[in-house]
Amino acid sequence: MRWLERAATTDGPPTFVQDFAQTRVTIYMGFVSFMILAWDHIVTIGDEVEYIWKGKKGILVILFTINRYVTPLGFIVNLFAYMSPSWTPQMSTLRAIRG
Repeated sequence: MRWLERAATTDGPPTFVQDFAQTRVTIYMGFVSFMILAWDHIVTIGDEVEYIWKGKKGILVILFTINRYVTPLGFIVNLFAYMSPSWTPQMSTLRAIRG
């Protein structure tokens, strides 16, 4: 992991190799995070049905539903953007700011 530390501490813009390595780490962490989220949804679905869907409906159920089901959609959009060939550095806001 020292190569990543060196990549983060160099002055100036990152080289192609550093940028590629950091992008790979970001993508891998995104997939790991999504898998943990999916695992949490699978493990807690029984409690969700018992306490949320069989219980009294109100504002908290609406907020729970938004939080529970919009978050994975955000992950999917993010991961698709990282893996999509149409996502170029010119489209990246960070690149536009640095550039």
